[in-house]
Amino acid sequence: MASRRHILTFAVAGILIAIGLITIGTFGPTVLLPAIFPAKAGTLDIKVTDAPVEDLSSLNITVDQFEVRQQETDQWINVTITSGQVTFDLVKLRNVTQDVALDQMTPGNYTKIRMHVLSAVAQINGGDVITVRFPPDKLDIIVHFEVKAGQTTSVILDIQVDTIKIAENPEHNATPVIKATIIPPT
Repeated sequence: MASRRHILTFAVAGILIAIGLITIGTFGPTVLLPAIFPAKAGTLDIKVTDAPVEDLSSLNITVDQFEVRQQETDQWINVTITSGQVTFDLVKLRNVTQDVALDQMTPGNYTKIRMHVLSAVAQINGGDVITVRFPPDKLDIIVHFEVKAGQTTSVILDIQVDTIKIAENPEHNATPVIKATIIPPT
């Protein structure tokens, strides 16, 4: 016959198991289980491209930071640029892409990408070189994408600049139109 101590131990264990099951049933596994068993990271790959740029022989943009805003936590998360910064010539990215940032991310939904522009220099057809500004030195791109555990999500940023507006204003400010194309997790 079982002793009172064994019976009490089994009773307490049963109550704790019941409370755990009720809690998971009430709050759902998507809320509680990630804290107990962290989800495997997914991969985010950010690429840039551009449609043909008229009147420019080059437009070199240097970016030193990408961030993404996670919907569930409403926090900005840094996306690694392997060499610390990346420079790309939009004129040379006609109908091709260039990888600019790649990082492991927490699975979830993301609603914005922020790109910090360190510098930009354009060469106008005919030879003039001008410093281009992207006030306020960062570009926010409204986009929705999902990162899934163990899978890769790619975001292609198509950056389109208006060369006439750049040339006409004395500060050479650019206000690009950026279209994001999502290649879902694979």
